[in-house]
Formats: sequence, structure tokens, C-alpha cells
Amino acid sequence: MTISYLIPSFVQSAILARVTQYTVGTVMGLTMIAFIASRAGSSAEVVLHVTEANVEVSVGSHTLRIVDRSYEPIIFHLAPGPYELVMTRADQVLYREAFQLRSGETCVLTAYDANRFGSDPSPP
Repeated sequence: MTISYLIPSFVQSAILARVTQYTVGTVMGLTMIAFIASRAGSSAEVVLHVTEANVEVSVGSHTLRIVDRSYEPIIFHLAPGPYELVMTRADQVLYREAFQLRSGETCVLTAYDANRFGSDPSPP
């Protein structure tokens, strides 16, 4: 092998390595920007109606103890993303619902005891 043969192959491998490095960096950067953009913006709002007394209600990382039946809705401001609403009484799950929030959206939910109301909580 002569030196004149090694120099072009070294230059080609250095160029290929540099192009690969910039390509991978660009893809990673765009992925991070897309992730941040999907989480950015205004928060979403959850309007929750609870039809039971003496229950514990959790939405995401928020947990509330409902002592008396209240006809006032509970309002949460949450970041966009997937959440789960769970209503329990004495370690028994009365209601569970998974939902997805999008930026700027308002989601209205009703937590009810499915065993007492059946599958539909609306009055007859």
C-alpha cells in the first residue's frame, strides 16, 4: 500500500463519518423539537362531575376526597397527554375511565357508581 492510496480512503471515511454524524444529530434534534412542541402550548381543562359522596377521585397525579355530594363541577388544568380517572370508596374501584387531552381542549367527565346506575348514569 502506498500513501497515495491511503489518503483518498481516509478522506472518504472522514466525510462519511461527518455526514452520518450530522444526519443523526439532525434527526435527534427534530425529534426533540417535535416532542417539546407536542407538550407546549396551553394546558387542557378537565371538568369533572362526581355523583357520589364519601369517595376518593384521582385524575393523573391529583387526588381529591369527596365527603358530601356536591353539584359543583371540579375543574383541573392539566398538560396535554393521556390520563385516567379513577373513583374509589374503601379500596373498591367504583369508576375508571382512560382519556386523552389535547392542548387547549376541554374534556367533561362524569364519575358515577356503575353498579348502582348500570351502564348509563342519565335519569330515565
